[in-house]
Formats: sequence, structure tokens, C-alpha cells
Amino acid sequence: MSGNKQYEEYGQSGFFASLDESGVGDGEWRHIEEVYRSNHGMTLVYKAQHYGKLFALKCLKKEYCDDINAIALLEKEFDLGFNLRHKNIALTLDFTHVATLGKCVVMEWVDGDTLEDYVRNHELSKNQAKSIALQLCDAVEFLHSHQVIHRDLKPLNVMISAVGEQVKVLDFGLSDSSRFTSFKQPAGTPGYVAPELLSGTSNGDVRSDIYSLGVMLSELHPSLAKVARRCMAASADDRYQRVSQVRKALTDRKGQWWWGVALSLTVIAIVMLLLLPRTSEKKETAVLSPADSVSVYEKSNKDILETNKELVPKTLEEPVHTPINEKIIVADELTDRQSSNIVNQNHINEWELIDRTKSMALKLYAEYKNTIEDKSLSDIEKAKASRQFSLELEMSVHKIIEEAHIEDAEECKRLEARALSAARLAIKKAIEVEN
Repeated sequence: MSGNKQYEEYGQSGFFASLDESGVGDGEWRHIEEVYRSNHGMTLVYKAQHYGKLFALKCLKKEYCDDINAIALLEKEFDLGFNLRHKNIALTLDFTHVATLGKCVVMEWVDGDTLEDYVRNHELSKNQAKSIALQLCDAVEFLHSHQVIHRDLKPLNVMISAVGEQVKVLDFGLSDSSRFTSFKQPAGTPGYVAPELLSGTSNGDVRSDIYSLGVMLSELHPSLAKVARRCMAASADDRYQRVSQVRKALTDRKGQWWWGVALSLTVIAIVMLLLLPRTSEKKETAVLSPADSVSVYEKSNKDILETNKELVPKTLEEPVHTPINEKIIVADELTDRQSSNIVNQNHINEWELIDRTKSMALKLYAEYKNTIEDKSLSDIEKAKASRQFSLELEMSVHKIIEEAHIEDAEECKRLEARALSAARLAIKKAIEVEN
């Protein structure tokens, strides 16, 4: 009894306003609102209420309502989606006629943002990006287990729910399955579609979706670049052959080796900065002349030049005019160069690889700069160009190291990390010169 009295003190649960008939409805489709129009396609998507719930209605544009092929394609989309029940795939619920719209595919309404908008509006952490990537893998792998190839995976066809940030893959308008004999032509969206579909040499298979998945991974976070690069191999045979392999690569801590390298290099740089002589610190507070820069360089590297003079190439024996905030990097590069001459004198010319990498990076940057200076580009297009530039830089560095035919895997990883760091430094210097 005492428990019941306690509950009575708080009052009974209930609504805090009077209910009206709009809460349930009478079975009619109400508050129909257009939310998406395909610019070049045949379909429209509406948000509508039905029996007190929100749904998405996908229908044909008026000019296609009587087109036999368009209707058959919409029916195929419904047929493919109806049997897919997965937490990361938007539900396809019904195929019905709506008075003002015609034949419609009724789908689950997902309240949230497209992946495209979500990435643009949020600074994703490594863990957030990985979570999205793994959910994408779950959805695509489920599709493949039901013999369905999506063929149009892209950020616009992926929703991130407002509650729980759950991934929802949608839009099976271009999808295909082995049980269908119609609409088998290659399809997709340029920029995300696999090369074999774009060229028309294939109608698409599991590896075509893996390519599109890789493009999306490359746009999520730099930590996913290595996995994305293999997903996006030009030849389907060089990609991961199953989505389970992509997931394994994403969860393999060894695959993230270079993050550890980057962290270690950062810590070393900070320690070296703290150990610098205080005389150097005083010089940093003033505007340096070229003569000041030379004296600081000579002081910072005095021991190296004296004890290892026979190992230093003639071009490095001369004082180098370098800004004060780069003296640590110069010292590190000099030390690296000496050690690489010792370690690799019978194998490869490491410094030559670094020089090649820098030249390549500056060439890529020049091309990228011309792209973003195009005033006709939108902010979204510029952001996409930036992500593409970052990916191309990493892929080009990987290719240069790969062409060196280094047998030792650990040495190969070390060189790739160093080459990528050198490439980024070269670009940074180029930007500073411009400004």
C-alpha cells in the first residue's frame, strides 16, 4: 500500500494535451510533401502520413506514369527491396496506388541526414567513421547474401538516422539480381560507379559494389584510406572479393600501422623541440633574416655535420637557408638521409624515392589548385575535390614505393610513411611560399 501511495503523490501517466483525430487518421494519405526529385531520372520521393505514421513514397514523374518500362522498373525495385529485412537497410513495405501520385513504392521514413550532408556538417572522428564503415559493410554484405547487387551505392543513397546515428541504405532503383532477366544494362553514378560498369564491359557483381563502397570510405576519414584504396582498384580482380574481407581489413589493428607511426613521429618532434638550446628559443621570437636562419641551422646540426661529415653529400655541407620553425625537420631529414645511406646502400636509393615523391606531390597539388580555383564549383564539389586529392596523393605515394620492389614488408611500410610525410611537407612549403 505504501508503494501505491508513493505513486499517487506523483500523479498518473498520460498526455498533457487533448487528443485530436489527426493522431490516427482515416487511412488516407495526408500531408504529402515532395522531398527529392531526380534531375535526370524518372522518379520522385515524397514524405506522407498514413494512419498516424510517416512514410516515404517513391513514384514516377508525370511524364513517365504511363511508360511501360518505367512502371516495370519501379515494380522491380519494390520486388528487390521487399525481401530485405536488415537494421541497416531502409524497409520496403508496399506497392500501392496513391490518388494524387499514381503507383508508389512505400518505404520506411528515415528521419536524419544523407551521408553526404552528414559528412559535410560533422567533423568525423576515426571511431565514428569506422562505425559508419562497418554498418555499411553489414548492409552491403546482407544484400549480397540475398543475391542482390545494389549498383548505385553513394552517400546520397545512405541515410544516417537522427536518433542513434544508424546507417540506412536505400534506393534499389538500379539494383539487380540473378533471378531477373530485365534491365540488366550497366548502371550507376559517375564518381562512384566501378570502371567495368562505366565502360560497359560488365553488368556488375559483388566487386562492383565493393568499388563504390571504397569511394565512400575514402570520403569518411583518412584512417580508412588504405582499405579504400584496395576497394577502388581499377581491376575487379585486385579488389577485395567479398565484403567480409573489407570488414576484416577495417577491424585489423595491423592495418592501421601508420597511425602509430604518425603519433610516434609527433612525440619525437615535441621532445626534440623541448630539448633545443634556449638561445635558439630567443631567436624564434624575432623576425629572422636569411643570415639568422643559417646560423640557427648550423647550430642545430653542428654535431651531425662534424661527426658524420664523410656520410653527408656535398650539397648538404653548404649552409641551407631555412625558416626557424623548420630546423627540426631539416635536422631529422639530414639524419634520416645519413642512416638511409648506410642501411640501404646495397638495396635502394631512399633519398631518390623521397625526391620523386616530392615532385609528384607538387604536380598533384598544382592540378588540385587549378580545380578549386574554378569559381563555378560549389562548396560540396570543392570538398569532394579536396578528399579526392588526399586519396590520390596517398595512392601515388603507395605506387612509387611499390615500384621500388622492396622485399622487406616492415621496411616498405616505413618508407611509405616517410614518403607520405615528405610529400605533405613539400605541399605545405609550396602553400607557405604562395602566401
